[in-house]
Amino acid sequence: IFIADSGKLKLDEKLRHLYDCASYDRTEGFITATTAKIRSYAQDCESCSYAKDVQFPVRALLVNWRSLRVLDLSCLNITDLPNAIGGLLHLRWLDLSHNEMKMLPKSLTKLINLQFLDLRECYKLEELPKDFNELVNLRTLFLSYPGINDETSLGEDYRGGLRYMPLGMEKMACLTTLNMFILGQRKSSMKREVRLEDLRVPRNLRGSLHICIRADYKHSQEYGRGGYLCNTEYLKSITI
Repeated sequence: IFIADSGKLKLDEKLRHLYDCASYDRTEGFITATTAKIRSYAQDCESCSYAKDVQFPVRALLVNWRSLRVLDLSCLNITDLPNAIGGLLHLRWLDLSHNEMKMLPKSLTKLINLQFLDLRECYKLEELPKDFNELVNLRTLFLSYPGINDETSLGEDYRGGLRYMPLGMEKMACLTTLNMFILGQRKSSMKREVRLEDLRVPRNLRGSLHICIRADYKHSQEYGRGGYLCNTEYLKSITI
């Protein structure tokens, strides 16, 4: 169903798929009122252009529509993703691109059925959750880093963006599409750093991979033997 004005709309209980073009201030009402078990939801990006001063009711959506399989929250100026995201246990497809979060909640790692995650152009995002490898069924992960494969100009002294990849990426055996792998200095007390060696195990990576090495990354001679990507026979191209 296509919605242009949700102010007075009552959703049918049999409704499963929703494409919303209503402005944010008219959206929360039908989110909290409906008893329909929505399976897929997308908000039209065009409506964002005139509503940047209004916060989209993300938490209301996550709390009330727990049957979601597909969720598109792109371009909604989200600065804080609620912990309630972890309650969408059936979720398989999640688009969070073009948002303003600095961190993602740890509860995101509870989405064990998630297969697709888009974080492109989330340039304020500094790190992924610690136990990210618990997303055992994740097949596609899209990331962005300022200045790479985009037209964004943030200045030569810009130091934002993802600082490093989470530990345990090598355990994500279902991962077939990873557009970017970021190496940087981990600002923590953990002894073991993410290193290129972690790319050995995900044998099913396909397509293209961009390896981004931040200026603060320090490579240990102990792991300088090379051959890190020899087992990824399906990759078509690698750029550094």
